[in-house]
Amino acid sequence: MKLTLGEAAKETDVTKSAISKAIKSGRISAIKNELGEYEIEPSELFRVYQPKAVTSQPNISSAQQETLNKDVGLQGVIDALRELLEQVKNERDDLRRRLDNEEEERRQTAAEVRRLTLLITHQPETTANPNKRPWWSASPWLWVVFIVGVVIATFLVTLKFTLYKYTS
Repeated sequence: MKLTLGEAAKETDVTKSAISKAIKSGRISAIKNELGEYEIEPSELFRVYQPKAVTSQPNISSAQQETLNKDVGLQGVIDALRELLEQVKNERDDLRRRLDNEEEERRQTAAEVRRLTLLITHQPETTANPNKRPWWSASPWLWVVFIVGVVIATFLVTLKFTLYKYTS
């Protein structure tokens, strides 16, 4: 539905001459009909000028009023459901926290039961010494000393047999 210059002025509370100047300057696009009157698209008009403020509530039919009342009622239902959802989320978070606490308590209780069982049956707890290594993973320097000792011993034994051989 296109508006005439007068209708556009009424819709925006702007004078016809101001709208006409906006059309001539290119701020608003409009078409001249066969009568020479401007035809303005409402979207084009409201792109440049704000629509007139509504001062009074228009006549609302009973069906429209009923729809508005239903909307208000539905908004109340939506708000109640949001509250309920928030309550369910809070309860879920509380249950998760409780479950985590119970799991930790269960672990502590199991460790205490194991400790007490070992005390009752007089079995000392075996604690692995992280510093104790097997004999073959001794310090590399000890291996060097060992190998040098073997070489020297071999040399001395060889020397002894060689001397014995030449002396006899």
